[in-house]
Amino acid sequence: MLTILAQRLAAVRMPSFGRLASALASALLALPTLGSGSAWLQAPPRTPPSALPDLGKGQRPAGLGPQRYATDGRPLAAMSESARAASSQAGPPAQHHVTQMVELRDALARVQAGETIELAPGRYRWTRQLSTQSGGRPGEPIVLRARQTGSVHIEVDAQAALAIVHPYWLVENLTLQGVCALPVDCEHAFHVMGAAVGTVIRNNRMIDFNAHIKVNGLRGEWPDLGLVQHNSLLNSQARPVQRPVTPFDLVGASHWLVRDNEVRHVHRPDARATSYGLYMKGGGEGGRIEHNLVICSERNINEPGARIGISLGGGLTGTPYARSQAHEHRGGVVQFNVVAHCNDTGLDANRAVEALFADNLLINTAGISLRGGAQAHLLRNRLDGRIRERQGSRAESQHNQVGDSRRWFMDADALDLRRP
Repeated sequence: MLTILAQRLAAVRMPSFGRLASALASALLALPTLGSGSAWLQAPPRTPPSALPDLGKGQRPAGLGPQRYATDGRPLAAMSESARAASSQAGPPAQHHVTQMVELRDALARVQAGETIELAPGRYRWTRQLSTQSGGRPGEPIVLRARQTGSVHIEVDAQAALAIVHPYWLVENLTLQGVCALPVDCEHAFHVMGAAVGTVIRNNRMIDFNAHIKVNGLRGEWPDLGLVQHNSLLNSQARPVQRPVTPFDLVGASHWLVRDNEVRHVHRPDARATSYGLYMKGGGEGGRIEHNLVICSERNINEPGARIGISLGGGLTGTPYARSQAHEHRGGVVQFNVVAHCNDTGLDANRAVEALFADNLLINTAGISLRGGAQAHLLRNRLDGRIRERQGSRAESQHNQVGDSRRWFMDADALDLRRP
């Protein structure tokens, strides 16, 4: 089953967007491969250099152009970078113009499908969570935006900035920063729940939250078919909290695409805690995590607390919150990602089944781990560390290379992925 799944998915290659995909694809294909049984147990993690590049990931100044939808209502990833450059960032005129918080609350109450709420340039301070009041439709989302990337800065002193509980919302071009006196009080920039099918969160910059984007079910409904693209999910320092630190935290939802995002500084300084850059868990299926850059530690990589880059399954899900008890995630695809400077594994599967990990590059991590009876196909990955199968897990491995990434590139630790 895993081999058939891998052949089917690998045969249909996704188009390469941006410098990261093209550089990574050419670099990986040029490297010799080792047998799937090879493993290299590395020394303690290396200290990351400063000022690591974004490799074309995260928020883009030029914007992403018009949002498109498939015939089944699924939001499609943005067009290529060259095509975006010729398109207008602003989009169609807005119906609701906002210059202060009272106007935003009024706009949320009145906005209808196909309409846009536009925040005027400036700084805003949100001291309570706001919620959507109505929904859009495929091709006619409700849009909340800044007209120009970087022109709107929102200080969030609340558990979340916006709860999205209705379908087909699109949020773009905003900068949101948690400013709570206690870090535990700034949980999310966006909390996507229940009926919020078709949510799109793209080209935003989110700083200093525990779980910048949280996705979960509500009253038996699940917000499937979401898209998270070209966002920067950042923390300026460690999060001294007793709650999970996972910048993208998805529980139970299915068929989300997480693409072209930048995640940095995933750190909860607790020796008993494990933090994750991105994960999908809770019994959903069909998620795709592609073309992202995850840097677990920009500094202090050896401080207490385990840090994992990308996971299907995470730390498992309690029964009241799970969509299915049969698995943590089924049929997930994790491909063309760069994961760097994690003091634990770069890729992880925990009770995930029919998973595919393909064409990923792991730099200065402990490698790939399968646990909890996970089943995954590992195809053309390059990694420091090793591949581990634990607790009855099973991996089918083809054309992976396990070794020392510093021998493969000009300066792997600095994310200079040119061939030497």
